[in-house]
Amino acid sequence: MRKAIARLPILGPAVIDLARSLRDPTNERVVQADLARTLREVAWLREAPSDSVAGAPRILILSLSDMVYQLKLEAMLGAALKLRGWRPIVLTNARTNTRALRYFRAFGITELIYLDDFPPDPTDHARCAEETAKLTSGPFSFQAVKAWTFAGSWIGPQILSTIHPIRQHTPKSQRCCPRSCCASFSPSAWSRRSTPISVSSSSRITR
Repeated sequence: MRKAIARLPILGPAVIDLARSLRDPTNERVVQADLARTLREVAWLREAPSDSVAGAPRILILSLSDMVYQLKLEAMLGAALKLRGWRPIVLTNARTNTRALRYFRAFGITELIYLDDFPPDPTDHARCAEETAKLTSGPFSFQAVKAWTFAGSWIGPQILSTIHPIRQHTPKSQRCCPRSCCASFSPSAWSRRSTPISVSSSSRITR
């Protein structure tokens, strides 16, 4: 339901804003004030002539957070590259991440694609489940997990950084062991990594 609402051009973002305001009104007021200030302060970036031309080299900015500081940093770097002739395209997790859309637009970056538009198929899930079983049945020391790779990407540090907060904020009586933690979340997470994404598909780009 939330994903369907997020696709509505005007109503979607408004509903998401309302939900955030009800959940944490103080924080949402701070964020909205910062966005308004950012829009004023970087208006010149949206108006600045760009060296981008037809056929300009594209650069994909991976932005999977709604943390304001991170969004502004990524948007600033993308804007600088745009001024130097690049065509920045932002990959974020879902249309429910309205903060990403707004902050990148504030910096003059208007092309976004969403992981939710590239759902993994059953073959991807099967492949990832097989790889998960293979890795979790092997050596399970800190260094062994840190060295894990999948589809050519080094994933060990991300796995370890995900397990630690899960266990740290769970009562001891309910904690899973590290091996079962990895086995439980890895297939769904890795299936996203194995799904091919094309930034040339204009039907999946939001402007």
